[in-house]
Amino acid sequence: DDDVTQEAISTGDSTSSDLTAANIGDVEATVRYQINDGRDDWPIFIANARVKSTTGRGPFDIDRNSEGIEEELATGSGFWAVQPSISVIYPIDPVCFSANASYTHSLGFYVDEDIGGSTVGKVQPGDVIGFGFGMGFALNEKASFSVGYAHDFVLKTQQEIDGDDVYSDTFDVGRLSLGFSYALTDDININLNTQVGVTDDAPDVVLTLRTPFTIDLN
Repeated sequence: DDDVTQEAISTGDSTSSDLTAANIGDVEATVRYQINDGRDDWPIFIANARVKSTTGRGPFDIDRNSEGIEEELATGSGFWAVQPSISVIYPIDPVCFSANASYTHSLGFYVDEDIGGSTVGKVQPGDVIGFGFGMGFALNEKASFSVGYAHDFVLKTQQEIDGDDVYSDTFDVGRLSLGFSYALTDDININLNTQVGVTDDAPDVVLTLRTPFTIDLN
């Protein structure tokens, strides 16, 4: 359920609307590989590769009015994306330090649709350079908390409108985070995380509750 203020492509007029949707988002898959064992006082290095699909309804799949204003809420980005990254973990009981760096590339495509009186051709989303660091602290054998910072630098998006290439501005998304974790059992955890935006383009507050669990197939 989003409150959205948008600008019409053809007139430049702004309008506000309340959009609601309930459907599947973009399914993604991640593969991780631990490069070393962390012995001899070395940190642990982990290589990651993430692929995001387009199973959700993208911004060019939804209904719009004659001015190009959305009448539905998209549940996906509309673009395939790949993200290689590297993570570093350095445990020093009872503290665990961590850091990561990533690069996200989205695959552009030709929209070739008339939206608000303008023809939108190829759209190439801007790539994203990301990094983060933080630490986790074990309070006891069941409870822990973590603090961290993450930053994404989003490069320019290229859009072809009426045959001309239009570029967006770059922007930064910085977030401070505070998390708590509690182990209900050996296989089930409860994780609560709060993120506070520290740049203009970051959400003010994001609250996330997760329950990861382990399945033993042996």
